[in-house]
Amino acid sequence: MKNFATSLAMLLLSSVLLAQEQPPQTVPIQASDDGTEPKPEDYRSPPLPPPPGKQIRKYAEDAAGKPQQNFGVIPIHDNQKFFQVLGKRLEYRRDGDIEKELWEIDAWYGGDHNKLYLESEGEREVGGKTESAKLEVFWNHALRPFWDLQLGVRHDFNPRESRSFLAGGIQGMTPYGFETDLTGYISEDGDASWRLEMERGFHFTQRLELEPRLETDFSFSEVPDYNIGDGFTGIELGLRLRYMITPKFAPYIGISWEQKLGETADLIEADGGKTEFTFAVAGFRFWF
Repeated sequence: MKNFATSLAMLLLSSVLLAQEQPPQTVPIQASDDGTEPKPEDYRSPPLPPPPGKQIRKYAEDAAGKPQQNFGVIPIHDNQKFFQVLGKRLEYRRDGDIEKELWEIDAWYGGDHNKLYLESEGEREVGGKTESAKLEVFWNHALRPFWDLQLGVRHDFNPRESRSFLAGGIQGMTPYGFETDLTGYISEDGDASWRLEMERGFHFTQRLELEPRLETDFSFSEVPDYNIGDGFTGIELGLRLRYMITPKFAPYIGISWEQKLGETADLIEADGGKTEFTFAVAGFRFWF
C-alpha cells in the first residue's frame, strides 16, 4: 500500500512538472530576440524579400526624360480611350422599279464620360445621283448609366441646297433594351425640328436576331423650299432579320415601310413626288 501511494505521488508530480514545461496551445507564442522561442510543428518561416530590381512594379506612365511621378496610381477603365466604327445599315432597297442604296454609319472616340461622336446617313439611286446625305458631329457626355447628352452640329448635303443645323439631344437605352436617339435641330434659317429613332434586337439564337426599327420626324415650321410641312413629316417602320456570321459581321434581309405625313405629303404630291414606299431590303451590319 505504501509503495502504491509513493508511485501515485510521483506520477502526479511528473504531470505537474510536464505541464509547467509545455505552454498550452491556446496561449499565443511570444517572440524573443534570438528566435529560440518554441514554435508549432507546422510552423514555416516567411520567405526572404525579393532581391533588388525584382519587386513587383506599380503602374506608371512616364514621359521621356522625366522621372517617374505617379507610382501607386491604380489603372481604371475611364483612364483609357477607345474607338468604334459601326456600320448599322448598308443595304440595297427595292420597291417595284425603284432601286436605292442606303448607308448609316456611326463612329466614336473617347472614354467612359466624354466622346467625340460622328453619324453619317444617306440614300442614293442605284447607278444614279445621291438623293440625300447628312453628317452629324457630337460631343457626347454621360449623364447616367446608359444615357448620354449630345451637343453638336449637322450638315445636310441636299441636291437642291445644303443646310446646316445646331443639334442637341439624348442617346441611350430604355428599359427592355430599346436603343433610342432623340435629337432636336435648329437650322441656319431658324427652323426647328426633332427626330426620334428607336430599335431593339430580339435574339432567337446567339447568331439569329430580329430587329424592329422606328423613325419619325416632326417640324415646328413649314419649309416649302425643301417640301417640309408643319407637324409630323414622316414615319418609317422596318423589320430586319440578321444572322451573325461573326460578332463583327452580320448580313440581313427585311422590309421597310415609309410614309410622308400631313402637309409634307401634300407638298411632295404637288411637286409630283411619291409619298409612300414599301422596300424589300438586303444588306449587312459590321463593326470594328
